[in-house]
Amino acid sequence: MMRISILCSDFNRYLECPEEFLPKEVRCVRDPSHKPHKHTGWSRFSLTPDHVTQKLIRLFRWFCPECKESISIWPEFILPYQPELVETHEQAVVEHLNGTSITDTADVIGYNPRTVSRWIKRIMNQALLMAPRIIPQLLQFLACELLPLSSTIAFKATQELLSWLYRYAQFIEFPRLYRLMGLCNVLGQGRLIIWGGAIGRCRYSREITEIFLC
Repeated sequence: MMRISILCSDFNRYLECPEEFLPKEVRCVRDPSHKPHKHTGWSRFSLTPDHVTQKLIRLFRWFCPECKESISIWPEFILPYQPELVETHEQAVVEHLNGTSITDTADVIGYNPRTVSRWIKRIMNQALLMAPRIIPQLLQFLACELLPLSSTIAFKATQELLSWLYRYAQFIEFPRLYRLMGLCNVLGQGRLIIWGGAIGRCRYSREITEIFLC
């Protein structure tokens, strides 16, 4: 399955009328010349924006007849396989980068520290793969000189990626500065590993992983 993330700054507005945020035209991630058509939708009842209350959210998919694969459309405030909003995951990793203990972060949101630790480990491992690809793209948008990553360590890669995403968010006046991982997925146009899913969770993510590692 292919995935495309779309910008949506207003969470409640999406819940009321998700069709309003759908792209006017959906392109196949593998080949833009393909013409996918609108397929089925589904409802996901595991979204917990306040860490307690479950919300029903409507998602949509298209189908590419040439690739014989579906293309799911995700608002950038949610992550595949994760019930929390992207802000929750991103805030956890930002606090970790700033020296807050995982236990303290977990206590604030009422989660098990092991769960928060898994989020941070996954995000930092994915940032190590994503940063060399997404940062040059951001620098082109910002008309900045291409600079190498300061280190290949996951901690530094995550820090630098979020820093450049923050600058880009300010540049485009993106209103949600703690939803930068969602913005990164939008910039990837479906070609980046999704932050929410573990690498190798599906066939498509395995193919993308192979591209990064080549």
